[in-house]
Amino acid sequence: MDRRIRTIALLTPISLLYVVLIGGGLFMVLRESLGYIPNLGFNQVTFEYYRQAFLVKGFYSSILISLLCAGISSSLSMIIGTSLAYRLSRTKHQALKKVTNKLMRIGMIMPYLYMVFFVVMFFSQSGLLSRILHVFLSQSTNDFPNFIYGVGGVILVFTLKGIPFVMMLVVNVMSNISSEYDHVALTLGSHSHHLFRKIYLPLSRDTIVWAGMVLFAYDLGSFEVPYILSNMRSQTFSVKLYSFYLSPNISDIPVTMAMTVILFLVGLISVVIFALFFRNLIRRLG
Repeated sequence: MDRRIRTIALLTPISLLYVVLIGGGLFMVLRESLGYIPNLGFNQVTFEYYRQAFLVKGFYSSILISLLCAGISSSLSMIIGTSLAYRLSRTKHQALKKVTNKLMRIGMIMPYLYMVFFVVMFFSQSGLLSRILHVFLSQSTNDFPNFIYGVGGVILVFTLKGIPFVMMLVVNVMSNISSEYDHVALTLGSHSHHLFRKIYLPLSRDTIVWAGMVLFAYDLGSFEVPYILSNMRSQTFSVKLYSFYLSPNISDIPVTMAMTVILFLVGLISVVIFALFFRNLIRRLG
């Protein structure tokens, strides 16, 4: 009991900080979404603005696009990042480990806007890859598919940015797994993929799922990447929300706040579903 009380006491200051900052902001958004903004002359509490939010043109399609981008990019980041982390944790080449660790740190601290620039520079119709293909295949750069300005480009940026994050977390867990598991498994005739599925993957499950949840939540509400790369037909919900936020019409403010609350609830539910799905998937694979 003393240990539990001590743990609660140590967590109380940071918990209060989160409650005040996040809880206070959420309360203000919830209040304004119900139409109560006295400074702007809105004094009547009503759910009418939620009804108007659901009637916004492209409301459902933008949510589906947001979920699609977040789900695919987070899943790819988890799969690729976990696989690379496993290879890195088992390699005997110290030089390769040092170089990879430096690349992971660079990928972690690199802003999303820098990653957008990197993707445009390499994968656009006038980028490096199209020019290389033009030299070797003698084709026009216009023949190169312009897939980065849309859902494909958003998913690519999110995936490339998420891989180092997953690797950084998972490799620390896998590197601390006892090598005795390897020796016993190899003695019994297991192969590398058996070690990964039966030992490393189950023991790293919580870290992998947690990393995926963080990426999914961030990608779902991310604004800057979809705003730069998405087009009118593939707008994410965050971009549509931002356009409403900039509206000069004061009556759009409660609708914007209602859409913010809806995005929060959709994110909360979808993150839980995402985590349960991958926990069960990893358990089945193991």
